[in-house]
Amino acid sequence: MQLSKPFDYISDYALTNRSKREFVTDKKTGCVYHVAYRSKNHEKRVPGKSHQPNTEYMRLEIDPNLSPNFSIEELDLVSGRSITCNLTGLEQPSRGTTKLIMSVFYIDETQSLQESVRTFYMDSIGGTITKRLDLALDTFRKEAKATIDEINGKGFSNKRTEKASYYASYFALRGKSLDSRRDKWAPKILHDVWSNYDATSLNIMLYLFSMLKGDFLDTGGKFMYVSDHFIEVRRYNWHPTKHLYTEQEMAELDAVMEYYRLNREYIQNLVNDCSKGSYFDQDKFKANVKISFCEEVAQ
Repeated sequence: MQLSKPFDYISDYALTNRSKREFVTDKKTGCVYHVAYRSKNHEKRVPGKSHQPNTEYMRLEIDPNLSPNFSIEELDLVSGRSITCNLTGLEQPSRGTTKLIMSVFYIDETQSLQESVRTFYMDSIGGTITKRLDLALDTFRKEAKATIDEINGKGFSNKRTEKASYYASYFALRGKSLDSRRDKWAPKILHDVWSNYDATSLNIMLYLFSMLKGDFLDTGGKFMYVSDHFIEVRRYNWHPTKHLYTEQEMAELDAVMEYYRLNREYIQNLVNDCSKGSYFDQDKFKANVKISFCEEVAQ
């Protein structure tokens, strides 16, 4: 007798031994990769229509430390500046172009580290994984060179969404770690949800952090909801990533988390009250939130 799957959204691939986190080496490109997800696409092609379906949906995770061809570094021995680009992932959707994910690390003259994650695209092709990795490698080299030239010409800068993701990752990973060690009756930072993060809590904490840092995450215009202003709330659209943080950043982020944890109900009620109009009332919110880094970090 064949049992039905416990959850419809879990693929057959995820329920087999093939989904184990094992890395393999592609001989041609030297890429060490893990197949995070793979499933055949049975959607038929329709003549004359654009965005034809791909043969399969697939996600690969690449270990750049063991794949030297998929890591490009430029080092200035005189100034000490360095730029490193690593290709870390490949995602071929059920239709359309394939997304490539690249981590960029920048060390300036003072040896301060900054990082960002950039995405770019290539044509989706059929055939073996080797064939796709070969095209990904060629596309990555061109994108990495363009990125290095851009940083050398204009300097390193993070987009607002990249900065939000950078700090949200700390809230998600650190918050989850702290919550796991709390008594079951103690107030939590993040709700226990199956996707491992609570988008509403993250966005409120990001807003508090941005507010205390001079609204550096805001675009300057009005917005309707705090709950999805920084990190998209749709499923699978964002996942936390490990980064390196300074001691000051960690102290400030911890202070925001603790303030939110102890005042969650009050802050949520205030958010709801400030969301009754066409736009979120930022002035009203700031006037009613009593938090400063001087007070919180000192405690």
